[in-house]
Amino acid sequence: MIKQINTIELPYLEDSSQYLLRLEGFTNRVWLDSGYPAHTSGRYDILSANPVQVLHNPSYIDIEQAIATHCQVTESHNSDLPFIGGAIGYFNYDYNHKHFAIFSSKKEKHTSTIGIYTWAVIQDHLKKTSALVFQPNCTQQSQQEIYSALTQGIPKNPRKRFSVSKFESNVDKAEYLKKIQQIKEFILAGDTYQVNYTQEFRAEFSGNPSEAYLALRKSSPSPYSAFLGFDKSQILSLSPEQFIAINNNQAQTQPIKGTISRSENPKTDKENAQKLQESEKNRAENLMIVDLLRNDFSKCCIPHSVKTPQLYQLQSFINVHHLVSTVTGTVKESVSPLNFFLQCFPGGSITGAPKKRAMEIIEELEAHNRGVYCGSVFYLSADSNFDSNIAIRTMQIIDQQIFCSGGGGIVVDSIAEEEYQESIDKISHLMKSLNLV
Repeated sequence: MIKQINTIELPYLEDSSQYLLRLEGFTNRVWLDSGYPAHTSGRYDILSANPVQVLHNPSYIDIEQAIATHCQVTESHNSDLPFIGGAIGYFNYDYNHKHFAIFSSKKEKHTSTIGIYTWAVIQDHLKKTSALVFQPNCTQQSQQEIYSALTQGIPKNPRKRFSVSKFESNVDKAEYLKKIQQIKEFILAGDTYQVNYTQEFRAEFSGNPSEAYLALRKSSPSPYSAFLGFDKSQILSLSPEQFIAINNNQAQTQPIKGTISRSENPKTDKENAQKLQESEKNRAENLMIVDLLRNDFSKCCIPHSVKTPQLYQLQSFINVHHLVSTVTGTVKESVSPLNFFLQCFPGGSITGAPKKRAMEIIEELEAHNRGVYCGSVFYLSADSNFDSNIAIRTMQIIDQQIFCSGGGGIVVDSIAEEEYQESIDKISHLMKSLNLV
């Protein structure tokens, strides 16, 4: 007899943080967060905890085998659900460096970490429904404990708060401007066209990482956000950017390239948005990354299936306007979702072009190991649904330190002072929102 995936209806909650709080006593809690209701473009939230296995720096084959060991796909499962059990975790920016023959002497912050989860809460904000899905190997006792926790309300014991010291950068302004000039010299020498250069901020952290995440999402809701509460590395991602999504062999990426700050004055804000849309420099940067991603897609997609249905679309967030483009393609049957993802990883929007040389220059000029920043948070469902973000606007907590980075793409006509300010504008609201709590 084939065991079935068990799906139970839960009360729909507009704010999924209520379910995260109800899982406070569980280990390795994760929440893939659409930013709803403050950000309405996302549809699904996915929450889980208590993984049956946690992998550190695994190959994609290791991940696929772990899913096959612990999860099943049955004909009767609800195919409308984005996730029926599988892998949720993150890849560090430098996960694929060996593939590019890039070797670093910098100390790694923490290994890429992936949990194998056999149950999940799926909040569908379009249909206003909530489902609790269990894999067949979840015991009745586990199912009952999870269901009880999710339906009995938020634990009454006092919630642990958090504190954060003042954030300090690892590079002063003069050094940052000097590095931009060095990048321009690489460009003029013909080495590269664009390099994404960043600075890192760090502070002392104590308290509850999930409470810090809730403060961040309140100040900056984003459609590709995530909280990953792994034991030794907690990820607080407020990313606006999708990296790779694959559903029914259809792949999509939506690179962001082109940024301008927002204004509290509606007239000025509208002018800023128009200025960004009309900026030849920003459009050229965006197109450069679109071409890079089209090339990445062509390695794993059916010939002639790679398309660019959208270029330079304006998307507005709490603190900045962005230009976003869309690239799509049909994945070859021989290529698995994780293999496809890693053929394109790391994302071109956070390296530069050409990718390998840009990554080499980043390795030479940046003093820090990026960790999860500019890497990716992802899920892979047992039925091969896949989605991922570019881990920008993302903080990482390790050993009572919290890290946050910002940067931008440097091209030959970049104005160094403006690039420096942009690197701060992108993340200053995040750092302030933690220091104000």
